[in-house]
Amino acid sequence: MPDLAAGVAPAVRISKEQVTEVLEAWGKNSLAGTAFARSLYIRQSLSRSGQDASEAIKAEINRSLQRLSREQRRTTADLFQTGQSVRNVARGMGASESSIYRYRTAAIEQLAEEWTQLEAKAWRNYRSLIEERAQMGSSPLFGVAENLTVLRKALLDTDKAWVIGVDGIGGIGKTSLALAAILDHAILTRFDDVVWVSARQSQWHPVYGIVNATHPALTYASLVSRVLEQLIGAQATAVMSPREQAARMRFLLQEKPILVVVDNLETATDQEALLPNLAGLANPSKFLLTSRYSLREAATVYTFSLDELPLADALDLLRYELQNRNLLALAAAPSAELAQTHDVTGGNPLAIKLVAGQLSLFPLQRVLTDLRQARGEKIDKFYRFIYWQAWKTLDEDARNVLLVMPLVAEEGGGLLQIEAVSELPAAQVTDALQQLIRLSLINVHYGDSPAVATTNDFNRYSIHRLTESFLLEEVIKWQAEEEKKV
Repeated sequence: MPDLAAGVAPAVRISKEQVTEVLEAWGKNSLAGTAFARSLYIRQSLSRSGQDASEAIKAEINRSLQRLSREQRRTTADLFQTGQSVRNVARGMGASESSIYRYRTAAIEQLAEEWTQLEAKAWRNYRSLIEERAQMGSSPLFGVAENLTVLRKALLDTDKAWVIGVDGIGGIGKTSLALAAILDHAILTRFDDVVWVSARQSQWHPVYGIVNATHPALTYASLVSRVLEQLIGAQATAVMSPREQAARMRFLLQEKPILVVVDNLETATDQEALLPNLAGLANPSKFLLTSRYSLREAATVYTFSLDELPLADALDLLRYELQNRNLLALAAAPSAELAQTHDVTGGNPLAIKLVAGQLSLFPLQRVLTDLRQARGEKIDKFYRFIYWQAWKTLDEDARNVLLVMPLVAEEGGGLLQIEAVSELPAAQVTDALQQLIRLSLINVHYGDSPAVATTNDFNRYSIHRLTESFLLEEVIKWQAEEEKKV
């Protein structure tokens, strides 16, 4: 089953109790403290009108009561006269006290329904705006419930975790997780606005393969401009100098809590210089970063890494993708048959989606063999999308250590085992592992005992199953290509 948290509808109902609270505070100076003042609909009204909260709520109450007055052919506002007893209100309107109570109840119920509809529409529009900024829609996710809980807790924290990093190998679902997390009602309520900046230089298209971006690599200056464009508009941003833009962004981020998502940070120019700048801009605003490069060594980043899906979740995702393609017979196949997919993809969501797409054309065994043996143009492009940038940055020792990792136990090997199979000195293995871990090509597993969880004897190092498939066939082609160029 998918994790429902990926697309939960926000709790937008405006209750009769909240309406009563607002009407009782109407005409006083306490409207800004009511629950309705914190609603998204009113917050958006404030942004459009520039009014303070009390004035915006008064205007909304007046509009609603005037509409009810036209429908009920009575001055509805008179039902809620400040400081007037029900007896006096009844006398002034020429009605009985019981009628006033009945009229009030009906008006409150109608206002609750009307304001609920306005609030629901505001949330739908806001979620659509964020999906538009992210250039992707939310979809059901599998096997991410625990990660969503951790990420949302960090985003809601008001004392720490000002810069949050989600890292992992390509295709593992970092961007989807980030979008699912921020579309949560509690997160959207926590921040005054959500900005999404993509540093992505290429993306995987299920039909066309690798599609390159048209914009240049992200720099700090372009990040500032793109954040401001979403906060104050493109025209207002364009007339500012780079220095004015930086100052304006700093003011806005430190004036109120804003969440800035920077997706695919690994493609940004001079990532090491970018991180300290972001940390200096945080609080009360937060930054959420996704990256193929591990961010664990950055002291200012609260980070966690995504791993491949376990078998049960991988099968659920595969069946979901097959059903979407109307491959119902395959979707209903026995788990033992479909589990072969996990042996090759290792639970990488993007690889599972690739397999599902190929299954509309070829038998399962052919698709898995092609993926395992890196056969075909699309498979070659897929491996290049996941691994090419990382492979190019590795030095010779790191490449050698990565190439011998399929010889290490599936649950991972210790430093001594890796030194033995690689036949490299300890210092070179340490440096190589540091590179590979930073590029999310090798996973680090810690022991169960907290007392020794970070010692060399307990650390275990492993690779994803998909990486193993890549190393056994595809990388040999790349090495041959590089030799021809020499």
